[in-house]
Amino acid sequence: WSLCSSDQRGYDPDFYRREEEDPWIVRIPGLDGHEARTYKIITHLVASDRLFGRHTRCFKAMECLPPDSTGEDNSNNSSNLGPPVVIKDAWAYSKEDLMDDTHDEVGFLQTIGNELPKHTGDVLYPELLGGGHVSFEYSDTGATVDDTTASILGDLYNSESADGKVPISFRAHKRLVMSPVGEPLKTAKSFDELIAVLADAMLCHDAVWRHCGILHRDISDNNILMVWQGERMRGLLIDFDNAITNREQSAMWPGRTGTFPFMSINNLENEGIPRTALDDWESLLYVLCFYATVGLECIGRREKSNRERLPIRKWSTGYAEDVAG
Repeated sequence: WSLCSSDQRGYDPDFYRREEEDPWIVRIPGLDGHEARTYKIITHLVASDRLFGRHTRCFKAMECLPPDSTGEDNSNNSSNLGPPVVIKDAWAYSKEDLMDDTHDEVGFLQTIGNELPKHTGDVLYPELLGGGHVSFEYSDTGATVDDTTASILGDLYNSESADGKVPISFRAHKRLVMSPVGEPLKTAKSFDELIAVLADAMLCHDAVWRHCGILHRDISDNNILMVWQGERMRGLLIDFDNAITNREQSAMWPGRTGTFPFMSINNLENEGIPRTALDDWESLLYVLCFYATVGLECIGRREKSNRERLPIRKWSTGYAEDVAG
């Protein structure tokens, strides 16, 4: 290990800090060939630390403006930082040909940003400010390589398991910068506010499906945020990693997709019935059931020890077939 290069040890040159006490800095790819931008991490918002999955991490950050005329770094100067944004770092499923990745969240958000303003003016949606696939330049060869499960594992990626199946899914490392920054649903001040936020987010869901032909497929408590806009609280639908387009008819039967406690019965049973927008609306009902049972932070929030004994706990820990039943 001590003889390995920084590349071989998995060092990420785009995510760094200069000194131990300094804030983390991250470089994000620019959209459509534009130059990469640099952001200062303010705080950690979300971390999925499971061994398997997308390992999604989200950060609140601010853009570091270019160095001033003296050439000095401005990353620690609050007066030279942009407005707050969200940075999402995730390992999403992808086609091995990244240029033909039809499930790319960057592409989905670009489509949404281009199409929704043409059809509706009062729908809140995540605005994509930058992002793309993460790639590295190897110091020993100078070659630029996309950060994927295949490039990391090499020959191990193609090794077969005992049953003849390739056990490792192809995933691509992506980073996105988005706006606005939201708050989790559990921080709602009342159930009236919660219901209004959920309704607002589903207006976006409906508009994205009708005008962009994109089906979200992962309605959950973590994928709807609250954003204060003007004089009211709005609902923001996020995380299009599991979305598909209406042109991908074969992808309507991809197996179980989404967040387990909120999957529709059709999704849980996984018997080949096409997934539709109605499955997402069913998931919304389960989000309402969850908060009606568990409560909000300011209203009747059950202690974690009490929540463990509730029947609704089986939605997260049981087998899919049992939960569906």
